[in-house]
Amino acid sequence: MKEPVRAEVRLVNDGVRLMTTFPDKPSIEVDSNPPYGAGDTLSAMQLFLTSLCTCSGGTVLALLHKMRKTISSFSIDAQGTRREEPPTSYETISLSFHLVSPNTTEEEFLKVIRLTEEKYCPVWAMIKGSVSVDISAEVTAP
Repeated sequence: MKEPVRAEVRLVNDGVRLMTTFPDKPSIEVDSNPPYGAGDTLSAMQLFLTSLCTCSGGTVLALLHKMRKTISSFSIDAQGTRREEPPTSYETISLSFHLVSPNTTEEEFLKVIRLTEEKYCPVWAMIKGSVSVDISAEVTAP
């Protein structure tokens, strides 16, 4: 069995700003927008979108490396649309994957993204069935 992931979260002001610490990792401050928070740090929803992008992006890159593909550049543009009524969780997320590679086809890139979605990315797995995720992918040569 894998070790549990541990985090400690503490209030750091008289509002709702929270400091998250992990063993042997940098701390992260999270706040809400006004009127409850200052809105000058990432929100929990922004962190979640970041988690989805970094988890799926890291997996895509690992699979491309395993296929011995050359990666000149890689990015993901993400946009989340939230529900109007509480809980105002994401209703849809759009992920636009961009790859610059001299030896990767768009078909190969889409296949790797689909494997990431269907099998390897745990963050993506957690939202399956509750959030619609739209994907686009673009491969260009350097």
